[in-house]
Amino acid sequence: MSMEFKGPPYLIDGHVHLHPCFDEARFFRAAADNFVAAGLALGLDDSPGGILMLTESSGTNRFVDLCQRAERQDPSNLEIADTGEDRSLLVAIPPGDPMLVVAGRQLVTSESLEVLALGCVSELPDGDTLGATLDRVRDAGALPVIPWGFGKWHSSRRRVLLEVLQLQPPDSIFLGDNGGRASLLPQSALLRGGGPKGIPNLPGSDPLPFPKEETRAGSFGFVVEESLDPQRPATDLLRLLAEPGPTFQTYGSGLGAATFVRNQAAMQIRKRLGGAGR
Repeated sequence: MSMEFKGPPYLIDGHVHLHPCFDEARFFRAAADNFVAAGLALGLDDSPGGILMLTESSGTNRFVDLCQRAERQDPSNLEIADTGEDRSLLVAIPPGDPMLVVAGRQLVTSESLEVLALGCVSELPDGDTLGATLDRVRDAGALPVIPWGFGKWHSSRRRVLLEVLQLQPPDSIFLGDNGGRASLLPQSALLRGGGPKGIPNLPGSDPLPFPKEETRAGSFGFVVEESLDPQRPATDLLRLLAEPGPTFQTYGSGLGAATFVRNQAAMQIRKRLGGAGR
């Protein structure tokens, strides 16, 4: 099977967790199927390339594991190939088309807000303030995204978020809608208008750490129609996203009410039992 990466256009899931409880083959197969389904729903003329932006939490680094397996050429049901840069890989389950998998981290701030570091290959620490965390992500050569989370953009945390957004250059920060949001819940006004500065929305599926969530990657995201450098596609994508002014078509829908309530209840139980938040 050729590992030639399709696109443009590209469908990009901007918030992806490959949790330890996921069956790896089912995860990647479902992501490929979701990208195909989304392309058909969007009426795209050309077959889109799928891009998974990993956002791994502290203590988890599946991207490094995939890199090591690519170097060893371990036999498995996955085909993994280098791209020429250290922050991305091509991954496919034959006979499906390869997807681009991009390294990235998810950080938790001292205010209990989350920040995604898209394209980051370094493991950055949790626990800094929101402003300091955004600076740290940019210093690492990554793109900082503040993702929506149920209950996370309310009350005192909303005030912190608004204050920080007022101080940030609008072309140096992003917000991110979340595929785990119930479809009945209205999109946050910050996402609809980008806050006071028109900050772009880079959405993603954000699968939760439960086996049933392993089929959600690729189902929620945004579209990029410009070509990417095949030798450094992730670096070229970060450059394109950071250019001032662009807005991106989004795709996918939120969860049904019953699934949303069940997921939120399961997350609360997990936290009380000492599990990680994401």
